[in-house]
Parts: sequence; structure tokens; C-alpha cells
Amino acid sequence: MVEKMNAADKGQAREVARKWIDEAEGIKLEIERKMYGYYPKSKVEIKGFMAVHYDAILDIATLGRYSPFIEKAIEMMRIRPQDKILDLGTGTGRNACLMMKYLSKDGKLIGIDISQEMISQFQKKCAKFPNAKIVNARADQSLPFKEKFDKVFISFVLHGFPQNIREKVIKNVFEVLKNGGMMNDNYISRSTTIKIPVLEKGAILSR
Repeated sequence: MVEKMNAADKGQAREVARKWIDEAEGIKLEIERKMYGYYPKSKVEIKGFMAVHYDAILDIATLGRYSPFIEKAIEMMRIRPQDKILDLGTGTGRNACLMMKYLSKDGKLIGIDISQEMISQFQKKCAKFPNAKIVNARADQSLPFKEKFDKVFISFVLHGFPQNIREKVIKNVFEVLKNGGMMNDNYISRSTTIKIPVLEKGAILSR
């Protein structure tokens, strides 16, 4: 026989059940993170075979359209020879090498990535550019830089994260941008350049 509950007890029972569900979901997410990365459904945390052959796979998947797309996107950034550029989710260094062609010895590019396979490829591809380096860091956590950047480049990264994490990444970007700096966020369907006025610096934007 099931004991009948009054309204107050029902409310308390629902609250207890909700906490149990939240705890179970938290445990599930922690297991997934340990097994597959922080965001297993994001498709932007790439490791293993996919990371090693990323450039070739991307060219096949886009029917060869990626190269002209990204070249145009980088051209739109209007990179100056002395710019300091941060490349979030830099990957193999393919895009970084294109940006380096616009920089002089007074310019600088720092890429960040979490995949060791990607980092190794970046180091090989960009070896001829002494003012290009890569750091193992996450874009969704406070960025490990005291210096400020003129431009931040993000390609094929934001779209894979949950909306609240996108906002966190953009906030992190604003914190390392110079006043009047630019964030360039690219996805295969479009290229968006956002100029950040002094008064908007540190704001959170939604896509």
C-alpha cells in the first residue's frame, strides 16, 4: 500500500528526486569527460586518427572548398605586419601559417590547442616561423596570457560547444584583446569579423 502524501511532502519529494537526477547527470558527464573529453558531443575536441589526418579529411569533407574559404577569411582580417594574433583551436597550424605570411618579424602569433597530435603538426608546419608558437590550453578556461592581442582568430571551434560555453569562450577572448581589437570567428557557411569597441570590451555575445 502506497502512503498518500500531502502537497508539502510531494514538493519535498520532487526536490529530492530533482537533486538525485542532477547528481546522476553530473556523474554521467564526468565519466564522459574522462572517456571522450570535456564535451563529447562537440566534435571539436579531436584526437587520434582524426587529428593526425585532419587537414586531408577537412579537404575531402568540404570538396576542396576549405582552402579558398579560409584564405578569404584571413584576408578579411586585414592583418598588419606588427599585429599580435591569438589563434584559438589552432589545430595543425594550417591557418596559422597563412596568417604568418602577413606578419613581419615584429608581429607574433600564438596558437592554443589541447590535442598533442595537433600540437606536433603545428610545430612542424610552422617551424620556419620563429615568431609563431603553440600552447597547450583550453579556450573555455581563463587564457594563460598577460599580454594583449590585436586579433583573435577562431575557426571551426565555437559551433561545436553548448551556447553557455560559447559565451564563456568569447568572454575569455575579450579579456585578452586590446581595446579596439578584433575577433574573427569562422565557420564553413560564413565569416564574421566583430570589432570590439572600448565600451563593449568584456561583454558576452551570443551567435
